[in-house]
Amino acid sequence: MPDPYVLALAKFAEKLADLLKKIRGEKIRRNNDAAIYFESLAAAMTRVLDALRDRRVPRIDGHEMETLIRAFPEKTKGVLDGSHSIATKASLDEVAKITRTLDGHYILHQPAVEVDREQMLRQIERIIGNCKGLAGVIKASP
Repeated sequence: MPDPYVLALAKFAEKLADLLKKIRGEKIRRNNDAAIYFESLAAAMTRVLDALRDRRVPRIDGHEMETLIRAFPEKTKGVLDGSHSIATKASLDEVAKITRTLDGHYILHQPAVEVDREQMLRQIERIIGNCKGLAGVIKASP
């Protein structure tokens, strides 16, 4: 006759293994969702960048980008550590600020200083690259 303690321990180990599998599956799902979020954000920022390069106001794409940026805390919860999350959010807020600045120049037909404009556009490009890189890193993480 099997020892009841051994049976109880085996049952506990089985439940623990199932719980670990569920936790791992949830982490993979969260990482995949965050990767998709960063890919969507990079795509929206690229469309905004293209419009700004053409000196157009990116109304629809700009609003999409702003909405995605506001969703950052929810979409990355449990995926990025605290300091990385804060730095990434600050970068995204910077893109939004640059976009609003250049929008204002275009709407008011103010001639922008070309050097400043190009520097702002390059900063958006760098942040787009960071988003694409984060999507790849997060997607590859178990």
